[in-house]
Amino acid sequence: MASKYFKELPQAYLLQILTWYTRFMRTRTFRRGRQPTIGPWGILALIVGGILCAFTVGNLIVGNRSLAVWLPAIAGAPLLLYGIFKDACDRWFETRSGRILRWIIMALYLVLIAVMIFSSVLMISAASSEPAAGADAIVVLGAGVHGDAVTDSLRKRLDKALEYYNQNPGAVIVVTGGMGSGENVSEAEAMQKYLAERSVPSDHILV
Repeated sequence: MASKYFKELPQAYLLQILTWYTRFMRTRTFRRGRQPTIGPWGILALIVGGILCAFTVGNLIVGNRSLAVWLPAIAGAPLLLYGIFKDACDRWFETRSGRILRWIIMALYLVLIAVMIFSSVLMISAASSEPAAGADAIVVLGAGVHGDAVTDSLRKRLDKALEYYNQNPGAVIVVTGGMGSGENVSEAEAMQKYLAERSVPSDHILV
């Protein structure tokens, strides 16, 4: 149920933002006596910013409160604000200090995009390659806990670790992660329980 809601949340959240913005634009006027215009860049900023913020909100609702969850909202909030107050921002960007800040913001977003592309390439490359057999340890990083149960993303990590362990039973599985808000146990304890329930000996699980 939560996963279904999460999939529908970005569209519903974005639609609500656009509806609110349309009403806002109809009632707002500038002192110059002209109606504000959003333009294609403003629409694009609203869409991208709304999707990024909705991703963070969706993860928070389903209980994932790790630091990485906040990064899309941090990147999306300035875009959302720019789309809402585009005319005022554009006028300020025409000033000397505004031009400097605009170039700084653009540079930061370009760096962010480059880092995301580079990280995605590394993750895709790593995911498509088979790990070498005969490793001494399998390290599983935490990815959130609901109460005392692992999240879907953490379950997939554990299942992948189990798959490798079954092929290499001499390896030790190292589970990591602390306890955050809304979690009754630490991520490591939840993972230890998950693995123990799947017949992994306790001496092969290192917390």
